[in-house]
Amino acid sequence: MEMGFNTREQFQHDKKEHIGTIATSYVLDGETIALDARTTALAMSQFLKARKELTVVTNGLRIGMELINTSGISVLIPGIVLRYESFSLIST
Repeated sequence: MEMGFNTREQFQHDKKEHIGTIATSYVLDGETIALDARTTALAMSQFLKARKELTVVTNGLRIGMELINTSGISVLIPGIVLRYESFSLIST
């Protein structure tokens, strides 16, 4: 059985933020990146807010929600089926 998203988000949270900081350092303004719906990608998304003219493609609803109000970041979320367990959208 898959752990719930909120439980996984809190599990090793400091390590996920550290990974997010390092990963964000490789993202340049103006790029297009893809993030999956996992909790480490969510931790990374908070650090992406400092980027300009960034496009983020993700199937993670929580990532989209984290970035949607950030000026200079476009969020593309493909799919039509929402998975409650992972807060992600799945294409059919």
